[in-house]
Order: sequence, then structure tokens, then C-alpha cells
Amino acid sequence: MTTIKFGTDGWRGVIAEDFTFCNVRRVSQAIADYISQLSVKGKKPEVIVGYDRRFLSEEYAKTVCEVLAANNIKVFFTCKPAPTPAVTLVIKMKNLSGAIVITASHNPPRFNGIKFKTKEATSADETVTKIIEKLITKAKPKSVDFNRALSKNLIKMIDVDKDYINFIRNYIDINIIKKTRPNLLIDYMHGVGAGYIEKLLKSSGCKITAMRIEKDPLFGGVSPEPVPKNLKDFLNRAKVEKPDLAIALDGDSDRIAACGAEGEYLCSGQIISLILLHLLEYRKFKGAVIKTISGTDLIGKIAKDFKLELLETPVGFKHISQFMLQNIGMKKEKKCFRSYHHLCLENVER
Repeated sequence: MTTIKFGTDGWRGVIAEDFTFCNVRRVSQAIADYISQLSVKGKKPEVIVGYDRRFLSEEYAKTVCEVLAANNIKVFFTCKPAPTPAVTLVIKMKNLSGAIVITASHNPPRFNGIKFKTKEATSADETVTKIIEKLITKAKPKSVDFNRALSKNLIKMIDVDKDYINFIRNYIDINIIKKTRPNLLIDYMHGVGAGYIEKLLKSSGCKITAMRIEKDPLFGGVSPEPVPKNLKDFLNRAKVEKPDLAIALDGDSDRIAACGAEGEYLCSGQIISLILLHLLEYRKFKGAVIKTISGTDLIGKIAKDFKLELLETPVGFKHISQFMLQNIGMKKEKKCFRSYHHLCLENVER
């Protein structure tokens, strides 16, 4: 049997080679066992399952639901493909035991994968994934028919759009946007983010031009990763049309790239540095700045200029989130979610 190992954010494999329905069941059973071990006596565990636009993602996600339901775990199942951040947010909104997302993120079309988010709504760290990896070999997967579980309310369909959009709106001053009415160019790279920015800015009066909005499991023949080699049309168009803002999102909409005024590529590290400068210069934020070791040195230089402590972690936001949980404390979680969170910055995982 395939030896399954988790990477920086989940397990990924080649569809029909490593990433098979059999292996998805094995991983799902291990996660179910892990969640069940941590569940509070008398409280039934609850998990949300989401998926992206990749080949067979919905079918794989239903397979996950079937295993979880058979293990007496209540499942919320997204009624359509959804961004990984939107699925993860539901953990906090409903106080769930975790989330499972079928996605291979920015990887080539022939890959798919599983991301597991813990009850803290962060990617599982090595301590958790090592436990799950060991559990994979321990138990034979249980399963119940999806439609049967749905009829018995073991699985409940859920639309994550409204809560996700309202959550993001809390960070935005729509009135300022209404006054300027910027011209936006968005490249969705055939990913699950398609249409969300339009919904978010529906009443703003912005002109939004969207590229690659259609579902395409082959992603137009490139990986849905927002790097220059995959964004040639986007960068050329931005250079010619000169929009006020041009951004590109990856396959599951948890990483970003942008375009400068002259059509030059701006990576996530540059975007994060600009946001950091804004928070320090205009919002007067204070506190330590955290970045992964792969993050741009610009973040360190900015922290030094503002005499702020700089902390570095290994690659993966899970390391940053663990620092937040350990050093800020769960009691202050809601407060830090809207303040200190802004200074816990990383370059998107490579």
C-alpha cells in the first residue's frame, strides 16, 4: 500500500496513482480516529468538508464525508467548490472539530490532495500529522453511503459564501471604495475564487474585469500557481490596460500575486511588505513581526526600521499560527484575530 506522508500543508498525490479513492478513505479514517480521540465526552464531533475545482474533487470529498459519517462525526458539506479560507472560517463560526479540504492548491492538474485544518482553524502541524500518519495503518476504513447519510442528517449541505463575504467585508471600508471606484483586473486562474471579489464589491461601483473564471480541471494547461510563467496574459493585459489594481489567485484561493502600475509582477512577499508598511505607518500597529524562513527579507528590513522584534519560523503558516496560539493565549484569541493577526506575516509557502 502507498506510504502516505503529509507535507507543509496536507497530503498530495497524483490522481489515480497515489491519490486514489482507497487512499482517501485511509486518510479520512485516520483523521476521523484522531478527531474522535480528542472529542469531549457527550459532545459529538463536527467537521466541515470542502473541495476545489480539480478533477474528481467533489467525488473525493463525498468519499471523505462517507467515512466521517460512518465514524459518528457530524459533517457539514459545502454545496459547491469553495476557497480553502472560506471552508476554514466555518470552524470558528460553528466551533467545529476541524475541516478537511480536497485540494492540491497550486500544484499541477494531475495532482489532488487533502488539507486538514484543526479546531483552531490552522493547518495541522507536524505533531498532529505524525499522529495521523501512524493512524493510517491502524484501522480499516468505515463507510456509509453518502445519500443515506444525507437522509439521516449525518451529513448536512452548507453554503459558506455569505459568512465568508461578510467576514471579509469587516476589513473593508466600502465607502472609500465607492468614492474612488477603482478599475480592477482579476485573474482567477480557473480556481474556486471565481466570482467572490465581484460579490464582495457588489455595491462599490468598481469596474471588475475577470480572467479565467471558467471551471477547467486542466487549468488551461498550466499549474494554478500565480507566478510569472503562468500569468503571461494577465501581466500583458495589466501593462496595456493599466487597472488600479490587478491581482491573481491560485487554485484554492489561499495565495495571491499582483501587478504594479507598469505591469511588473509583485509576489506575495512584496504584497505583504506593503501591507505591513500600511499597518505600521497609517494604522500605527505595534508588536512583533513573524515571518517564515522563506519570506522576503523586506519584512525584516521594515521591522528593523520600525524597531520591532522579528521572529522567523520554518516554512508553513502552521508554525506562525502555533506561535500565536502559544504566546497570545486562547483567551485573547478573538481579540488577536483582528489585531495581532495583521503583524503575523509570512511569504506564501513555496
